[in-house]
Amino acid sequence: MFSIVVSAFNMVKPFRGKQRVLKTLFRWLPFTQARSYYGVKMVKNINDSTWRACMVGGYGTFISDYISSLSRPFIFLDIGSNQGVFGLCAAKNPSCSRMVAFEPNPYTFSFLVQNVALSDHSEKIHPVCAAIGNDNTHVIDMVVPPNHSGASTSRTVAQASGRHFRAIMIQGEFLEDIIDPEDGKEIHAKIDVEGAELLVLEQLSKLGLLERISSVVIEISANIEGTRHIDDIVIFFEKHQWTLANRSDGKTHYDAVYKNPNAN
Repeated sequence: MFSIVVSAFNMVKPFRGKQRVLKTLFRWLPFTQARSYYGVKMVKNINDSTWRACMVGGYGTFISDYISSLSRPFIFLDIGSNQGVFGLCAAKNPSCSRMVAFEPNPYTFSFLVQNVALSDHSEKIHPVCAAIGNDNTHVIDMVVPPNHSGASTSRTVAQASGRHFRAIMIQGEFLEDIIDPEDGKEIHAKIDVEGAELLVLEQLSKLGLLERISSVVIEISANIEGTRHIDDIVIFFEKHQWTLANRSDGKTHYDAVYKNPNAN
């Protein structure tokens, strides 16, 4: 009953302060899961601001609309999955045959696994507790701020407050095995890794995997690395002859869809 009430509230059109209302009104209700604004079930994690944003539609519909628009048979890579909201949206798409979700934070990963278990499409979801990056590094020190799992970062770890942890860096040969495409299936990806987007792109390119990906929706932000981070990502895609297909609003923080006209 309580899950139904919370789920109904989540489906209300987003409004200013909706996250705060969710936390204030429903924090003490004895529900264990709820359906988010994006239509997927997630276990209760109400103190986490990322979870609340997932619940109330705080990320807008740019990414979910992009995922819904994919109509040809595809495999989806959710790189920086967090608790899995957009990867779960991809798995729900009838054209998706397999979804691989990468989340390096073991604590956040535990919520991802629980959310996968709630999905009606769990058989095609493959969660991986690892980060994608430099092949020369096997583990990386990271930190997640209190009550904000979506802000996990490897940047300035020594000076940052929050929960510190060591993340596994998946090695190239294993990554190739995990995301090896099925015959005739396109590969699409979401990359949201809090300032390490360029590192992920470079590793995918180094392994020869980038050329097999048809499109990427990626978070581009100056909030962590400054405007140079934006410029570097734009230059990377231009260098590889990818085209900007669409982008959300915002000058220094936005999501963008890039397409690869030469995907094979």
